Amino acid sequence: MPAEPENPDGTDLRRPTLKDRYRRYRHGLRRNPATDRAWRTGVGIAGSVVVIAGIIMIPSPGPGWLVVLAGLALLATEFERAQRVLTIVRTRYAR
Repeated sequence: MPAEPENPDGTDLRRPTLKDRYRRYRHGLRRNPATDRAWRTGVGIAGSVVVIAGIIMIPSPGPGWLVVLAGLALLATEFERAQRVLTIVRTRYAR
């Protein structure tokens, strides 16, 4: 397997992944407390709306649980408690 290309200064030459770009973007937002709070509030509202919509959809035929999991994944990008709940749900349903 070929070695990963590196610059002489030790930095990686590969294109940044989507996850890397999100982390850099999020790090920039965290520098300003007001922007950080607005971002977390927006993610919290959007994730909560998706989870509530999924819960409403559970009794009807369709992807109710999938929507709930998508909402949890959205919330888990910013909130540690949602990350823990998502990990528990993933392990329980992976069996």
